[in-house]
Parts: sequence; structure tokens; C-alpha cells
Amino acid sequence: MRTALKTDNFMQANLALERTIKSLNRVSMKTERARQDSSHLMRIGDRLSSSLEYDINLSRIAQLIIPSLGDWCLIELLNSDGTLNIAQVAYSNANITGSVGRGISRLNPNLNSIKIRDAVIKSGKSKIIPRANRNISLEEPNLKLKIIPRSAMFVPLLIRERVIGIFTLLLDESDRNFSRDDLILAEEIAHRSAIALDNSRRYTEVKAAIAERDESLSVISHELKTPLTALSLQNQFLLKIIPTQQMGTPLWNRIRSILQSSLLSIKQLDYLIKNSLDPSKLNYERLSITRSKVNLTEIIYDIILRCSNQFQEANCQVKTNLPKECFGYFDRPRIEQVFTNLLMNATKYAAGKPISITLYDLGTPVEIRIQDSGKGISLEDQRDIFLKFKRAPNVVGKIEGLGLGLYIVEKIIRAHAGTIRIESSPEMGTTFVITIPKKIPLTNQNGQSYA
Repeated sequence: MRTALKTDNFMQANLALERTIKSLNRVSMKTERARQDSSHLMRIGDRLSSSLEYDINLSRIAQLIIPSLGDWCLIELLNSDGTLNIAQVAYSNANITGSVGRGISRLNPNLNSIKIRDAVIKSGKSKIIPRANRNISLEEPNLKLKIIPRSAMFVPLLIRERVIGIFTLLLDESDRNFSRDDLILAEEIAHRSAIALDNSRRYTEVKAAIAERDESLSVISHELKTPLTALSLQNQFLLKIIPTQQMGTPLWNRIRSILQSSLLSIKQLDYLIKNSLDPSKLNYERLSITRSKVNLTEIIYDIILRCSNQFQEANCQVKTNLPKECFGYFDRPRIEQVFTNLLMNATKYAAGKPISITLYDLGTPVEIRIQDSGKGISLEDQRDIFLKFKRAPNVVGKIEGLGLGLYIVEKIIRAHAGTIRIESSPEMGTTFVITIPKKIPLTNQNGQSYA
């Protein structure tokens, strides 16, 4: 009796030990599967993040899935009209993949496959078929290729709950079927792939838009330079043919002044076309400047003379308080652009009212104050006034403009290591205050400073 009892206890203990070992093995297998899946996802993430090229990422996704997850990987993307386009096919047999690649657009699923695929796209939820039982097939009649998988998964590619395509993963040669763990891994791969493809698509669209912009700018630049060249030659010709007997008369002086001012405007326009419509120089965030010794007082008077017609049309009297001369190292065309933009702003927003320009030579820096008596700008709107395409709400729809003038002004001043700020309140006018160093110390290879 005792012997039988001991034998029974031993058998129970042995069974318990076997169950424990099996349980540990299952835990070990799950742990190893989790480790492999994690490693696989890391590789996929690294490969997809290394490029923004759309076609490269499409190819990489398929290659990264096969053969570790399935024998076949079919990637289909939704077109704008709702139809599907086969974008990539991968198979564990490279020779067959090459053949399919040449006939990829004609790989046709059977009716049951289409129904499952369409249901997945409509619901946005994956479908796993552990045992397909010959209910699913894909065929390429020209290549006499027919795929009858033993197991299949259909996984949607989702971006912000919007389906952009679908993965079809098949097993036809492997001696296993897809499991729930496989589906979890496939869904995670699909999620990361959808993000990568969406980023690639956006990148491709931006590249195309930039290329189109650059081409348009090149055409515009060329079209603008042609009449400018003719206009410059005409002005020079007029200067030469003015009767010498009229020299010194008020009319002769006036005509000569207008023609000279016109030539200066043409020269500035030519500079701006070369530097503002050149795609390689269009980024004001990395604006480059070319410094030379110039007289700020002279520049301001030149701008006032050049814009005298605009001041007259706007009925704006310009008052100046400038030193006789104020020399510094600046990019003259760019500084002229700053003063022109600010003064033309004043004529638009303070028409019929005086404008004043004051220049203070403070030694190392200079301070320029351009003041108008217009509507003014609220404190809230002042915070964003130098942002691209930003305009005060009280002028939108009333005064023409793109909201780029002050943005460009601020970038030019910053490129000169200066600052610009605004002093304004509603109905009290606006003052733009520019503080800018007259020269920037540079260092040569021997560590010596110069400007």
C-alpha cells in the first residue's frame, strides 16, 4: 500500500514537473519571439528612417518583411479615385520576384481575395486567415504564375485613421501558418511603414513644388531682366541727348535728377532680381550680405529722392533729422531695401500724414527711427508683426500687401547683427527703431581683427 502511494505521488510530481517545464518553455519561446520581433522592428525603423525617397522606402519595406514574416508581400496603395495600385511585390525566391516585378501591375487576386481586401480597407481592421484552404489566390496570366497560399494576412496601412493602402502577406512554401503574434508584428510594421510612406510622399510633393517654384522664378527673373535692360539703356540715351544749351536751367536739372534716380532704381531692381529671385539665395533665414563702406545719410537721401513721386501721391511730407555723414560697413542694396520697405509702408498706412526719419550716430552702433502718424498697431499684433505673411487685422482687405515686407526687413537687419523693434499704440502712429553696428570685427587666419 505504501509502495503504491509513493509511486502515485512520484507520478504526480513528475507530471507537475513536466507541466512546469512546458510552461517555462512556452515563456522562453514567447520571450525569444518578443526579442526577435523587437530586433526586427528596430531594423525596420533604422532602414526606413535613413531615407525619404518614396520608391526606396517602398522597396525596403517589402524586403524587410520577406522572408522573416512571410513568403510573399504585396503592397497596394490607394489612388485618389479609390482604386488600388500594386506598388511593390517581394517573394522569398529572388528569381520569381524578378519575374513578378516585370508584370507587377497585372497580378490579379481572385474574387474571395478581393472581398477580404475591400472589407479590410473599408473597416481599417486587419484580417488573418490561418488556414486559407485554397480560398485565396493571386494570378499573373502572362507569366503563368498562380499563388495559392496556405495562410494569409491582410493588414491596412493607416495614417491618422485614414487607409492609404494595404499589406497582403502570404505563406505558400513555409510549413507553418500565420499566428496572432504574426498579426501583431505585421500591424506594427504596417504602422511604421505607413508613417514612412506618408513622410516620403510629403517629401516628394515638397521637392516637386520647390522644383516648380525654382523653374518659375528663373522664368520670371529672365522676363524681368529683359525690359529692365532696355529701360536702363533708354534712360542713359535720354541723359546723353538732353540739349546742352539747357544745362543749368531748372527744367534740365529736374529731368536729369529724375533720370539719374530712375537709373538708381533700375540698378536696385536688378540687384533684387538677382538676389531675391535666385532660388539658391531665396532663403532669408540664411541671408548672406556683402559689406562695403557706405554713407547712411547719403543712402537715406537717395531713397527719399527716388521715392519722391510716391510721397507726393500719398500726400506725405518727409521730415529728416540726419547728421551730415554717417559711414559704416553695410550691404548697400540690402540697407536700401530696408529703408524703401519701411518708408513705403508708411505711405500706405499713414497716407496724408507726415513721416519722419531720424539717424543717431552713437559711435559703434547707429540708431534709425522711422516714424509715421498712422493708425498704429496694437500690442497683441506687434508680437507677430515680423513673421512671414503676417499682417495686422485692421488692414487686411483694406490695404494691398503680402505680409513679407517687414519679415524681409527684420532678416536683413539681423544679418547685419542688428535689431529692429516697434513702438506703437492704436491711433498714435508707429515708430520702427533700428539699431545696427557700423562694422563687424572679423578675424583672419592669424587671429587679427579687422572690418
